[in-house]
Amino acid sequence: LEALEINNNEILTSPLTPSFYVGVDNKLLTYHQYTGEAQASLVVSPEGTVLEQLIIHPTGNFLLAKAIETVSVEDEITGDVTTSELVHRYRVNLLDSSIIEILDANILFEPTDIIRLDGRYFVVTQALEFADEDLQVLFWDDENAYLSSKIDVAAQANTLFALDNNLSTNLASFKRYLPQINDFGDDQISISLTHEYHPESLLEGQFVFDFIVTNDEANIYAVSETSEWLSFDGEDFVDKGLLETSESVVTLFLEKNNNSQPNFLRFDSSNALGFYIDLYDDQQMISS
Repeated sequence: LEALEINNNEILTSPLTPSFYVGVDNKLLTYHQYTGEAQASLVVSPEGTVLEQLIIHPTGNFLLAKAIETVSVEDEITGDVTTSELVHRYRVNLLDSSIIEILDANILFEPTDIIRLDGRYFVVTQALEFADEDLQVLFWDDENAYLSSKIDVAAQANTLFALDNNLSTNLASFKRYLPQINDFGDDQISISLTHEYHPESLLEGQFVFDFIVTNDEANIYAVSETSEWLSFDGEDFVDKGLLETSESVVTLFLEKNNNSQPNFLRFDSSNALGFYIDLYDDQQMISS
């Protein structure tokens, strides 16, 4: 891969093909995942803009993107020039490289995920607005809104978990929601809060940096100073503390694989190898 200045770390891997996508300036570049060979270059947004907020559909068919264009207008009488920002939102078809600009989006916050609930796909924003693929809001509980740091879906249980790192109270918490899907009602989707839990070992002012929930929602794995594993039995949460307790080890990232298992990327300052990945099984034992 040639040296590129990538837009805001905008790199996505495809769930459909052995490809990954990179945002560079106003273009979307496609590379082979294993060889690094350049496969395609697609101009998406106007010249001089930066393509960002790449969000890929779970099927790999399309991705959403955003670009902000600075527009200058000169007053014909005074000659004064005023500038404004024009937000462009796009749906890029990754199968045929066609581009649709979404002109009538009514979301108020920025999209972060495309999730599957009860067999349907929804775009979710950072404030837990639920929208369709054209970014038309289908549901939003504005009275109880907050900015979520991360969401994840327990596919088997068909529940949604959101992370609330509440800056006003300095208390981080996990929130569990139960979705209701109704194709024939006025609201295609609604969600109701069923549980909220603050990890017991997490002190005031300490935050959770990332998390995943297993598909059966029985376990939550997290990246934080004190909690890496929490169990949930459908009613109660239990904070199980850290899976790795060595003072020389720092946990950097967390990803869920296709088998709903947690992969922790860690760094050990006492080991010459430095970076390594711990893959845990459903008994919280390192399997790889």
